[in-house]
Amino acid sequence: MSRKKRIKETPIDRLSALPDCLIIHILSLLEVKQSAITALLSKRWQFLWTQSPRLVFRASETWMQPPEVQDFVSRVNKTLFICGQNDLDTFEVEFPYSESYSPDVDVWVGFAVKNKAKQVSLLLYGNLDDYHRLPRTMFQSAYLKRLTLRGCAVFTWGTIEWPSLTELSIEKSSLQQHMMEKMLSGCPVLHFLDLKDCWGYNRLEVSSKSLYELWVSDSEEDEGAFEPFLQISAPYLHTLSVALYPVGRKFCLENTTSLVRATIDFVGSGWDFENVEIASNAKEIFEKIQHVKVVNLGYNYMEVLSWLAINDYRFPQSARTSLTVKVATVECSIHVLVGLLESSPSLETLVIEGSHTNWEPCTCIDSKTGLVAFKEYCYQRLY
Repeated sequence: MSRKKRIKETPIDRLSALPDCLIIHILSLLEVKQSAITALLSKRWQFLWTQSPRLVFRASETWMQPPEVQDFVSRVNKTLFICGQNDLDTFEVEFPYSESYSPDVDVWVGFAVKNKAKQVSLLLYGNLDDYHRLPRTMFQSAYLKRLTLRGCAVFTWGTIEWPSLTELSIEKSSLQQHMMEKMLSGCPVLHFLDLKDCWGYNRLEVSSKSLYELWVSDSEEDEGAFEPFLQISAPYLHTLSVALYPVGRKFCLENTTSLVRATIDFVGSGWDFENVEIASNAKEIFEKIQHVKVVNLGYNYMEVLSWLAINDYRFPQSARTSLTVKVATVECSIHVLVGLLESSPSLETLVIEGSHTNWEPCTCIDSKTGLVAFKEYCYQRLY
């Protein structure tokens, strides 16, 4: 058989020869806008994309002209009408939100819950006062495992029932204290919680043994929105990451006996590193993590500790074995580095990171003797 004849007899559409289940899986890796185009390929492909267990709708920009946003919303509504009922692994929507689209978003949320979505991501980019109040249906889902919210008002008069939820991320959202308590009690197997630029709560009391990792962070642009006091109590927590705006805001750690990893930093610029209240809070935080084995201290927090060290603050003895710090230069941070090393008798690893991209972190601990080797090669500058 000639080579020309073999080529002619070889099936051209190898992809169409695949079973439906495999094609649907491939289509699920695409955003809906891309997978829907395949309907033009042939009659067989016309509705395959509607069976995808993963529906992802992302606007091209977080800010668009009103007609463009309207087109996006219409496209989502039309797609959900075509898809009908189909169990979902993932449902994600990201677009510039305004209150006029509140009914549409409620329908989308209802669709996700009705179709037993395991992962739901609702990322809404709106004006400062344009927050979407989640519908009641969102708070009752036995199948939900991962939930990501942005620009939402998390509020319900009823209970929250997320018995399967393991990961929860909330960003730029209103979250009142009683709702925080409802949420934590309604997620019995929650493993990871991330609260970014959220306001309205002043205490996180986590008694669950399942919560392993907690991230809490503020944003400088929302500095006036946060509560003046934040207290965290989590006796079974393993990993904690905190980055707070320190002006007019105090942070307190209680009952974190199981904590193994801690990352601490202050965010924002333009505030005084030598402010007495900020320095006092930084000291209190530091003394609450003496028992933590792996510690990571951010640049702004290190600046405050540096001021404390210069003013003869004696760092308490600690149990840490690994320490990562971010500094402008080692020379400018000599006092705080010496204080940290002297208070870390069990330290095995020290990593010093520069605040600029042309710095390379390095380790300066003698692993054989266990002694700290504080020398010039604790840092390297790259050119």
